[in-house]
Amino acid sequence: MSEHDALYEQWATAMAEAMRPHSLTNGYTNLTDDQGPQWRRTVHGGEAKHRRLGAVKAAWAPENLLRFNKNITPESAAPVR
Repeated sequence: MSEHDALYEQWATAMAEAMRPHSLTNGYTNLTDDQGPQWRRTVHGGEAKHRRLGAVKAAWAPENLLRFNKNITPESAAPVR
């Protein structure tokens, strides 16, 4: 029931925070909500892996055409038009 939404959301957020120290930072991004730029930098693994993925995207998609949702920005992204 919608009147309980805030309570359920608070519980889920508290549970996620409590489990975070016991969880891996990576995950399957298509089955998760985008939680912001810091999350996008760690969801695929460590910082070094994120830099490698950015370099790959710069080589193969420098115009960043597929920039929506959980995007990895190319290391030298072209301006978005």
